[in-house]
Amino acid sequence: MAARFLLGLLRRDAITPPEVAKFFMEQTLSPQPTIRYTAQKAIIKILTFIKYRTYSSSREELWFDEWRNPLLEEVEITNPENFLLGFDESLDFTGGLYVDKIRTGFIAWTPTIKAYRAVEETSGIEMEPVSQPCLNIVRDAIMTLDYYAKLLLLWSQESGKSGGTIELRKENIVFIKSLVKVFAQDGLENLLKNIDAPLCDSDKFKQRASAEILSGVLRGSKHWPKALVDHLWAWTLPRLDKIFSQIKPDTVMFWESFFHYQLRDLDPRRNKPMIDWVLALPLEFKGDSAFAMSKSVSFFGILIDSLGIFFNTKAHKYTQILFDNANTDYAEMRAHICQNLFTLMRNQWRPTYPSFDAFLNACDTLEDPLHIRKAQLLDHILAIQTKLPQWREERLPPPRVSQSEYDKVGLTLLQWIWVSAHGAQACLIFPYIAPLMPEILRMSELNDNSDLQMYSTAVLYVLSAVSPPPEYVPAILGNFASAIQSSQSWRIRLHALPALVVFFYRNLLSISEEGAVQVMDVLLECLGDENVEVREMASKALSGVVRCSQRQSILPLKVCFPLSKHQLVTGSQRFTH
Repeated sequence: MAARFLLGLLRRDAITPPEVAKFFMEQTLSPQPTIRYTAQKAIIKILTFIKYRTYSSSREELWFDEWRNPLLEEVEITNPENFLLGFDESLDFTGGLYVDKIRTGFIAWTPTIKAYRAVEETSGIEMEPVSQPCLNIVRDAIMTLDYYAKLLLLWSQESGKSGGTIELRKENIVFIKSLVKVFAQDGLENLLKNIDAPLCDSDKFKQRASAEILSGVLRGSKHWPKALVDHLWAWTLPRLDKIFSQIKPDTVMFWESFFHYQLRDLDPRRNKPMIDWVLALPLEFKGDSAFAMSKSVSFFGILIDSLGIFFNTKAHKYTQILFDNANTDYAEMRAHICQNLFTLMRNQWRPTYPSFDAFLNACDTLEDPLHIRKAQLLDHILAIQTKLPQWREERLPPPRVSQSEYDKVGLTLLQWIWVSAHGAQACLIFPYIAPLMPEILRMSELNDNSDLQMYSTAVLYVLSAVSPPPEYVPAILGNFASAIQSSQSWRIRLHALPALVVFFYRNLLSISEEGAVQVMDVLLECLGDENVEVREMASKALSGVVRCSQRQSILPLKVCFPLSKHQLVTGSQRFTH
């Protein structure tokens, strides 16, 4: 309780007494997790406030969060495309500056973005003199030979919660990060020595504690001198191979978090050794162990997700690899392929313009200013589409039908479309789904593969739920109509009718009069289908379409249903006869 009160009394405009800092540093080794957690939060807060006061030149800057890192500079953006290409080059390309976060440029770029000057010998930043007694208390504690050993022992204790997966604890990572950002190499060798063996220990809790410490050190070394950073990477890289080989199903989650936390929101040139290590991992899709293969592909997925637009220059090569292995035998690997293809497609979608005025001008002059019709992966889809009819004829008989090329590739494509249809980038799927619709409708009738049938039906519904660009509406309606009218299978008609009606309702304002007539003709034809389930579905669909149709579209129905009082049979007459 006392620790929590003291934590709440810490202020950014008041110097922390050394006695308070000493109390909290002692409690970071408390055997009580709650007290230890509160003490760690307090040390983070103390060091953060010292940094704020050091960077602020006035009380106004301190209170209005207008302080400025001495290493911070503004980079002027004149040519966005060339600027993004520079992240594959040396640091000299950007004038010795690191650009960690790019929060602009999807549609238009701001005139300048934030960057940080690389530190060669020393950063030249000295913390405020009045806080030196407090900093000395913390420094003396972490320089103690057994401090990190005791801390690691406490963090390695087995959780009291039974079952479930274990994850990295962010509060521990931020605590180490705050220490190394301020004190750099002080106590570093002792810290690395203590986590060396536990990183590859068979005890998963020791692995997690060591991963938290190493993650905090790597993340906190952002503004270290170059020689010290090179030393840290020289120590870390040989151990990544050992760590990777020791990853098991119960530890894979927190090691994935370790890599994701280190790679995101940092200039890729800061993490070049780790990026090169991940790219050197073998991407196998047809091995004997699904888990062994999924580790490499999962780490690659973390890399492309964390780097975002910085990975676009390498995207084409890996897109080809993923499509070439769409026929993998393992469902887990197919899920990774779908997720990675989705991430690559999402990262590449950037209809960027030099300025907002340029974007407005593009809206007036271009047909596709947001580039939603720019299908960069269409060649891969069309190549697969041409092979699907042959693969369908070559399907294996049950129970090996799921091992057929048609089923494996089809399921991969369906899962990719399903994943891509959720989010802001959903509009990008229509150039790919339009040519595949006839095959997707055929897949919906394959009752010998439940996964393929389920995903094909789901894709049809999600297609109906997303509003397409207007020019795709007639093509999709035509695919629905031709599939229903020309198919010999009643199952295709049964699965296509609900999706057709939902698509009709969702895009009613974009459908031409000819399109509405086409839908009406399809439904009328299905009323005479031999299968009773198709007739029932068509009657329900027709009643809904009639309610939302214009009067001139309803009048021709009288010709189709020429009923008179002599042709009607009342209920009483039906029972009489």
